[in-house]
Amino acid sequence: MQSETYVFGYRFTATYAPFNVNIKESNLLNNTLKLYPNPVSDFLHIETSNLEEIPDVKIYSIQGVLLMQNKTNVIDLSSLQSGFYIANINGVCQKVVKQ
Repeated sequence: MQSETYVFGYRFTATYAPFNVNIKESNLLNNTLKLYPNPVSDFLHIETSNLEEIPDVKIYSIQGVLLMQNKTNVIDLSSLQSGFYIANINGVCQKVVKQ
């Protein structure tokens, strides 16, 4: 797709391809993982059904950009702006709302 904009007599053209971000939230997630609080202000806590398991956590923007990655049960999201994010925990995705 292409978009044209005129500013002060100059033509600017942008070419882009639309894409969809599909998030599949597993019902299994509710049985094996617990994320709280959601919405979150600062720290997102992660509990797993296997208490010895340290989760592999990746936080993505809704555009699919990896913003942070860690292996811990508590993620500091205070540096992120308010909005929607995708938490990939051990390969399972769930939406997270940052206040």
